[in-house]
Amino acid sequence: MKSIEEIKIIARKLWQFHSAQTPLKKSDVIIGLGSYDLRVAVHCAELFQKQFASKIIFTGKDGNWTRGKWQKTEAEVFADKAMEYGTPKSAIQCENYATNISENIKFTKKMLEGHNIKSAIIVTKPNTTYRALVTAQFVWPEINVMVDSPLLTFEDFPVEGRTWEDLTNEMVGDLQRLKLYGEKGFHTKVTIPEDIWIAFELLRDEGFNKHLVK
Repeated sequence: MKSIEEIKIIARKLWQFHSAQTPLKKSDVIIGLGSYDLRVAVHCAELFQKQFASKIIFTGKDGNWTRGKWQKTEAEVFADKAMEYGTPKSAIQCENYATNISENIKFTKKMLEGHNIKSAIIVTKPNTTYRALVTAQFVWPEINVMVDSPLLTFEDFPVEGRTWEDLTNEMVGDLQRLKLYGEKGFHTKVTIPEDIWIAFELLRDEGFNKHLVK
């Protein structure tokens, strides 16, 4: 069994792989993916204030980590947080039905049909930016997709009710999903470097298997 510090060193490799922020430019819309981390909503508000887009869509009903957490949908909770940080209600729309990243993109795309959307900034947690990018490029290839996140490190991660162990379980499961979902055609196939897959296997074998697809 490896020490906690050895496990954290391996987990940081997955963090770096999952983090795939892209350069940003002014866009037609900011799309905030709902989750347990309200710092995503705050970052959407900051991008709005910097005039990267004139509207925000928050998307999400609930998911693995938020089911039963709030009385409102993820999207509604994120909208409330963005308004706390100065975003006007008139600039926000909510998509309240998505329960995973694929649905986040599909349902938002459908909501924006007829709005002549040519570009979007998708904002999510750092450790889901890569999944969001490859999913959006596959589901919505006709627009220019950018992805961004709050500027956080692995060490910055812990938020209310979530620990670094929770994060590591999440990243291990998400790496498996990147491989499986690419093979199943849910997004473009992803090439996972050998050292990253070895890190996945080491963490899985150390017991970080709580988020794996059965």
